Amino acid sequence: MRALPRRFPAVLQAGLIAAALFAGYAATAGPQAAASATGRAARATAHLEIVTPLTTSRDAVTQPRTAALPPAQVTLTTARGQTLSSIAAEFCGKGHASFWPEIWWANRSKIRNPNVLPARTQLVIPPCRPVRPRVAQAALAAIPPPPPPPAPPATVQAPAPGAAAAAPAPAAAPPAATGSVTPSSAYEQCVIAAESGGNAGAVNPSSGAGGLYQFLPSTWQSLGYSGSPQDASPATQQQAFNQLYAQQGSAPWSSDGCG
Repeated sequence: MRALPRRFPAVLQAGLIAAALFAGYAATAGPQAAASATGRAARATAHLEIVTPLTTSRDAVTQPRTAALPPAQVTLTTARGQTLSSIAAEFCGKGHASFWPEIWWANRSKIRNPNVLPARTQLVIPPCRPVRPRVAQAALAAIPPPPPPPAPPATVQAPAPGAAAAAPAPAAAPPAATGSVTPSSAYEQCVIAAESGGNAGAVNPSSGAGGLYQFLPSTWQSLGYSGSPQDASPATQQQAFNQLYAQQGSAPWSSDGCG
């Protein structure tokens, strides 16, 4: 038998050799054996076609991708001294205390005033995301407005013609704020002790800051108040503190070391 070329695959060479052997056997064994040998040879060749390896293109294989899921909502039972801003910073990271309107919005049926967060209140904390404008407006609108400013002093009428002009009485200095407040948290108590020592009429002569929390005049007016903070009642000063804390967290008093 002539040797097959080397380029034939080994499996195919084996099949052809088997077919030749069966054919030789059929030639010497008779017609019936020949037919049986021919069938076995055909099945062997068919088997070779079945086991011939197939090639696939890697470009046709794609890897499934799983979309990232947003963080699930969690629940929290508030503790004494916590605020919406501190909770936002705790769950969303430092520097993200401004997320508090979204927390208020998710729990607005339990929290009427965003500045007042009772202890042992069970809150639903939504996934951290940019604050929606309409939610921010609704949260700020839920904060009670400050009390109206005091009435302006009465104007002095000019004397009648011919009457002796009386020397104008010196303007009386506004009374210093008196009284005290009950801090709603340990943090507020620390700020009062560090800024004014509990003196509602305290004034810093170098910066002009005044009151229990040492508001700068510009900050005081930006919150919607008139006059000076040290001349307002302690309750009004506390309300301004709650309002500014809800907007900026502890940043205005970061140098007090109150944590």
